[in-house]
Amino acid sequence: YLDNPEPILIRIERWLTFETAKTFVKEGAYTGSHWLPLSKRYAKWKEETVPGKPILVLTGGLENSFTKLDDPYHYVRISKYEMETGSFHPLAALHQRGKGNIPARPILHLSGWLLRYIMDWVADWVINGRILNKPVIDANVFAASFGLPNPNKDYNA
Repeated sequence: YLDNPEPILIRIERWLTFETAKTFVKEGAYTGSHWLPLSKRYAKWKEETVPGKPILVLTGGLENSFTKLDDPYHYVRISKYEMETGSFHPLAALHQRGKGNIPARPILHLSGWLLRYIMDWVADWVINGRILNKPVIDANVFAASFGLPNPNKDYNA
């Protein structure tokens, strides 16, 4: 199983995709800080045009690009020992990082608790060759043993 970590990488990617859907619903507050509000002018236009839609959701295209595995803008690359996931949507990087008068509203945000889950899964995969549904070991101990950063800190993707 150590020669083929693909199953654990696929599990992590699918889980991050699922968790990112919650980030859209909670407007960033699920894994980080609540996204900054829309400008008053844009918020008024948006409420008149598509009432009730959350921040960063107008047509659903950007959201789908992060949360739907079959969306043409959804990005995933899994190689022997690496996994990348994200979006090629034209607005993804703009909203992730912000630019000019558009503030950053991070969509992919690896909070401490997300990293702890991932580290627990990887540790169980390395030690026992299985994928668990919940963490089983102390993420701080695991991180320290591999010289990794403190998982209790927040890291932006």
